[in-house]
Amino acid sequence: MGLTRRELIGGLGVFGLIYTLSGCANISKEELKYIQNLMQKESITNQIYNELPKHIHIAETIADTNEYGERKTKGCGVIVDQHYITMQHIVNAGSKLQRQTPWGLMEEPLIVKSQKTYIQGKELETIFIGDNKNDVAIYKLPKDLNLPNFPAKPSSRLNLGDKIYIIGNPGLTGINVREDYISDINGTAGENMKELAENTTDCFGIGKIVISGDSGTPVVNSKFELLGLCKYQFAGGLGYVQKIDCYLKHINSKK
Repeated sequence: MGLTRRELIGGLGVFGLIYTLSGCANISKEELKYIQNLMQKESITNQIYNELPKHIHIAETIADTNEYGERKTKGCGVIVDQHYITMQHIVNAGSKLQRQTPWGLMEEPLIVKSQKTYIQGKELETIFIGDNKNDVAIYKLPKDLNLPNFPAKPSSRLNLGDKIYIIGNPGLTGINVREDYISDINGTAGENMKELAENTTDCFGIGKIVISGDSGTPVVNSKFELLGLCKYQFAGGLGYVQKIDCYLKHINSKK
């Protein structure tokens, strides 16, 4: 069975588009629309892979604790409406400290007297920091830190099977873009399956795992929309993403 002209043009990729648009082929309105959509998709994919990674920022949090001195953590996030958004578990210095003793591993309370978060050496203003269940951290940028907003606009539109792109940073070793699909619209990764079933609004699931270091990195769809930030994996194989609405409601409440 032979290929249709539309399939041939699509299969030829850029060369097919150049050939068609150069006037060497007579095309119908339907074919022209198909070509325009194809070019738009190629443009969006190129931006996702080459432009969006430039807008992921690593922040450092320094916590002053009781007798254990400074504790530092690093992680990723993005700028939305001139606010830096990331995950609470990234900036959290912890509440307990494990120490090896002659009697085994023991836990001691970790008291955080103060903590500050920085990007490029500039201190951020804390707007909201959640807890283990509300895994959200939001900061306002200082006036002397001129960083553009994340190019992809926030969106809460989620559909099972929608194609998404994880712009991750596994192990904080560098950007790694993975393509995947939405596998669960209302779910959250908890410590056990009961918690997974009870909390069903703040996250959506994806097919690929979220690796340590991916936390706080953006997830966008094929329409160039920001859907949320990577959270963590569950049961060694399920990835979960914090919905962007969890951040927007706090940002909008401060306006």
